[in-house]
Amino acid sequence: MTALVEKLNWDSDFFGFNIARLNRSRITDADMKRVLQFCKKNKIRCLFYRAPADDGKIVDLAEQYGFHFSNFRVTYMLETDMGYRPAKIGKANFILRQCRKMDLPELSRISKNLYTASRFYFDKHFSRKACDQLYIQWMKNLGSGKKDHGIYVLADKKKIAGYIGYKQTAAGISLTLIGVNRKFQGQGIGKIMLTEFLNEMRKQGFDKFEVVTEGRNIVSQRLYQGAGFRITASAIDYHKWF
Repeated sequence: MTALVEKLNWDSDFFGFNIARLNRSRITDADMKRVLQFCKKNKIRCLFYRAPADDGKIVDLAEQYGFHFSNFRVTYMLETDMGYRPAKIGKANFILRQCRKMDLPELSRISKNLYTASRFYFDKHFSRKACDQLYIQWMKNLGSGKKDHGIYVLADKKKIAGYIGYKQTAAGISLTLIGVNRKFQGQGIGKIMLTEFLNEMRKQGFDKFEVVTEGRNIVSQRLYQGAGFRITASAIDYHKWF
């Protein structure tokens, strides 16, 4: 049985203070008291809680215990075929290819300040520098060469226009990190890159895709909806600081 609450060792080590996560979405007042005892005993500084967006009583309970809103989380799913579309921007031809180790420094530069809609940037208790480093580390982890996850980039011989990080799950493919180089934003790169990626994954035998984004990230939601993704779930991310 999953523990009611657990310390997140990786997160704690990365940010430099103890962080824990409440593992159940639907909780009671008695559960909350047990969680707070755990946090006191383990000197937890920040507690994450993902609450169901459709339960007003639980939302009230979380706010009663001092949890603060950090994000409205939206999950999208896609199970439909996407037609092929060649990736062209003006006179420059871009292709979708797997990330190479030599790409990672450039991807790290591109990723800086792209994710300011995320719950970590939104919560000012986390320093901006630490948030920047979090996504750089996430990028390195995705590009580590393991079989069940990776990165595809949309690029020509000199420039990377964007990237998609993903991992394989029991259900299919989860898109975990998507970014478009600021120099190429507003040119339809996101739509082209997403279409090409979905086509590539379908060639490899995958036909179910999932992606999670922030409710405040309207641009991303339009991108996924335009590609045929549909909302399947929503939740509220809370942080409690001690």
